[in-house]
Amino acid sequence: MNAGNLDLGDLLCMVAKEALWPRIGASSLSALRCCSRKLKAAVDGQITKLVYSGVFEHDPVVLNLPNALPHVPYLRFHCCTVDCSTLVQVNRPQLRELSFSQVMLINVNSLQAALWPALRKLHLTNASVDDECLSAFTQISFPALEELHLDHSFDLDAFDVDMVPQGIANTITNTLSAHGVARLAALCPVVRLVDLRFMPLDTTRTSALSVIPWYFLETLDLTKTQLGNRGAVQLSHAEDWPWLRELRLYDNKIGNRGLRALARRGPFYWPNLQVLDLACNVFDHIGVAAMAGAAWPSLRDLDFEGCWRLEDAGAEALAQANWPSLKKLDLQSCRISSTGAAALAHAWFPALQELYLGDNEIDDLGGAALLAHRNRNWPCLEVLDLGGTNIGDSTLEMLSRGSVRMLLA
Repeated sequence: MNAGNLDLGDLLCMVAKEALWPRIGASSLSALRCCSRKLKAAVDGQITKLVYSGVFEHDPVVLNLPNALPHVPYLRFHCCTVDCSTLVQVNRPQLRELSFSQVMLINVNSLQAALWPALRKLHLTNASVDDECLSAFTQISFPALEELHLDHSFDLDAFDVDMVPQGIANTITNTLSAHGVARLAALCPVVRLVDLRFMPLDTTRTSALSVIPWYFLETLDLTKTQLGNRGAVQLSHAEDWPWLRELRLYDNKIGNRGLRALARRGPFYWPNLQVLDLACNVFDHIGVAAMAGAAWPSLRDLDFEGCWRLEDAGAEALAQANWPSLKKLDLQSCRISSTGAAALAHAWFPALQELYLGDNEIDDLGGAALLAHRNRNWPCLEVLDLGGTNIGDSTLEMLSRGSVRMLLA
């Protein structure tokens, strides 16, 4: 166990090795305290992180342990059933981060009595969050909440099924209606980061999301939320996120219509946007041309990796962009040949530091074009990825000379 962290799994395994399990199962918190110096440190206020795992959900001693340590600033529940009525029995004035991951929440209406005024991060990852559950959370005052994680990123293959109480594995999904999504405004009015990865967002849900007045929002992650073109169009109407700096739309089946809508309104509604992840979507050169024709004054990181319909025409359209702040451009696996590489070589990106062209169909002709123009058009370039291309060793050797770091793996 790390200093300052109390993992109940480690603790009770250590107790079992000392042949004291019978005492633990039948006695009070004081008996458990005697079995571990770590727990004594917790009682003395030195523990900063308490992890509560589901294998102990029926142990009467461990059930009350979180309430015995009300001053712990980080509290995590993992792979268990959480009775919210027990959780709110004590005030937690110093609680800064609360995490529920792969859990089943019961008696959620009792959360109305919670007092967590210092809470800054709330994780409800695969926590069976539905409208009723979210409604209970909206009854709590979160004046300091900066991060809300409602992602549904559940990897069943990597999950230890033996750790899940019976009946939970099939119900740990976050499902909100459009009305539930609208309630997010009341839950976190000053939030800076919202994570909704893998949560299905149809048109009505996305419409509800786009009208939330998150004036302090800086990061929004909508990875694999099934937006499609309609969802992207709805999202483009979000005019009350003026400080949005990072938008992740990875693998959302966004085509030309959706990208055109984002390009048409995004620069006006999100003038501070710096990171835009559009990887693994289905637009082609038409959508890219709309994107390149838009003025993104703060754009620094643009990701098109895996957009296989982009091809040479998309690279040629991208070369017309005027993004003076762009520092990183990812075009891996976009089916770009030497023709597209030569077009990119003429693009003027004065701040570009990282260019990723790996796993494309670029040969020596494209490599020669990159070699001829990179110093003039990309004077700040530090990293050039050409791994998985058809460029010969001699051309790669010439490209690797100078201060640019080559990535060839």
